[in-house]
Amino acid sequence: MAQRTEEQILTRTGGIVVMLGGKQYTIVPPVIKQARLFRQYIADLPDDLVSISQTGVEKPEAFALGLKTYMSTMPEKILDLFFLYACDLPRAEIEETATEAEVASALEEVLKQAFPLSDSLIRGLARSPSP
Repeated sequence: MAQRTEEQILTRTGGIVVMLGGKQYTIVPPVIKQARLFRQYIADLPDDLVSISQTGVEKPEAFALGLKTYMSTMPEKILDLFFLYACDLPRAEIEETATEAEVASALEEVLKQAFPLSDSLIRGLARSPSP
């Protein structure tokens, strides 16, 4: 991805371009407050899964119900996560035309933009000599 200019950064333009429902959309980085909400939402996502896993095998019915609920609500939570970052996009329109695969692909690009050092960190760790 090309580096954004100072003007693009200040005016929140020059974001990433994604295809959703056969239409191109540009996702610009959100303001600090919105970005903070996005990161907090990511941090909270595993909480439900952890509580389900703590149910344990002693209560298989409760575990199964918790897992079923988690699996049925996760796609909606992923959509919420995507639109927390891409808050300027027309959610209702996109939900009517886009596929979950398109949103998943767009979310990958959002995560690269939201956490630009992640790829560098992973590549660096991969190259580090083992002790």
